[in-house]
Amino acid sequence: MKNVLPILALSAATMYLNACAGASPQPEKTKVAEEAHKDDHKGHDEKKETQKKDEHAGHDHGAAEEHSAEHVKVELDQQRANRFEFAEAQERSVTRLIQTTGTVSPNESRIARLRPLARGRILSVNVRIGDVVRKGQELLVYDNVELGEAIGQYLREFADIEKARTEAGVARRALERARNLVELGGIARTELDKREADAKNAEAAINAELADQSVWQEKLYRFGLQRPEIEALSVQNSKLPHRESSRVKVTAPLDGIVLKMSAAEGEAVQPETQLFEIVDTSTVWVQADLYERDLSSVRVGDVATVFLEAYPDERFLGRVTYIGDMVDRDSRTPKIRCEVPNPGRRLKLDQYATIQLPGKGERKVLMVPTGATQQLEGKTVVFVREEPNEFEIRAVKTGVEVQGWVEIETGLKAGDTVVTRGSFVLKAEHMKAELGEAGHSHD
Repeated sequence: MKNVLPILALSAATMYLNACAGASPQPEKTKVAEEAHKDDHKGHDEKKETQKKDEHAGHDHGAAEEHSAEHVKVELDQQRANRFEFAEAQERSVTRLIQTTGTVSPNESRIARLRPLARGRILSVNVRIGDVVRKGQELLVYDNVELGEAIGQYLREFADIEKARTEAGVARRALERARNLVELGGIARTELDKREADAKNAEAAINAELADQSVWQEKLYRFGLQRPEIEALSVQNSKLPHRESSRVKVTAPLDGIVLKMSAAEGEAVQPETQLFEIVDTSTVWVQADLYERDLSSVRVGDVATVFLEAYPDERFLGRVTYIGDMVDRDSRTPKIRCEVPNPGRRLKLDQYATIQLPGKGERKVLMVPTGATQQLEGKTVVFVREEPNEFEIRAVKTGVEVQGWVEIETGLKAGDTVVTRGSFVLKAEHMKAELGEAGHSHD
């Protein structure tokens, strides 16, 4: 028993030492975990720092963009000298508008298509395509073959009439002799009746020849000869003017431009040959498609406002003169036609145009006076006052114009103060500064 106790004590000590030896690596693992945690924490801190830097860089970029807006400075004394005026962008009620696009076309009632009255040969041409012509201006001269024949026939009628009158005189004298002979018993009564019939027939022949001459005379009128020219035609006229009278002048029936021409000197022409097409562009048509939903809002006689890209600061007023009776099968739109005065022929045929028509109801829009907008580098801009002597150049998108105010679709907010009178001065100052910088850069 005494020998067993020491053995048990030795075994317990051995087990304790082994247990301690197995637990000894644990502190090394803890140290690695702590270092890994520190690395993670460090990486997290670095990530946060990077994000802060990125955010800071982003803020700086935004500030740079905001700072990149162009400004113009004009001192207060210069503003007073140019009588600057200002206005705030404000919401206003405007009538709803219908907007569509179309093209400029000629007024069909003011087109003249000229053809010769008869076959002939062109002697001279006095205009070219694109020429501006006035009513009555000579366009070309051609030898009218049929007119020459008609003049010859008209002159022949003089001889036939003269012959008929001579025969009628003979018949009248024969009738007088017959009457005297009947009283003396020299001839039978039947002979007298025959001579009376001959005299009447001779008078009728004169009237027939005069009627034929009138027919040819009317034909000469239709060929364009005037009364003095016709009266000058006579077999007693030794100059025989019919050679020159057959030369016909084609003149312009209206003021306009020569849009088309098919005529050359020496060329033979026929009545179906179109020589010229002359268009009076003092008024033009602007034709467009109208959405079916807007059909009930448009009436003949409504005022139409026309805008063209070539004249961004201008508008042209006309009236609706026609609303189509058919809807296009593909586009489901009817055609409308607006007649627009065209002083100075500024509207060109086939130009694209925007048409605004009054609709129904009203809407609220942001507006500024029309004098606030300027065209700068191909954009519509306004000058927004930021400081008493400093103005930001702000690009805007404009909409409708109503009674001196223009809609601002984008670029401004209500309350922004813009320059109305003096905006052109600011534009000039900006352009002068741009030229100065360009010159300095070149140096």
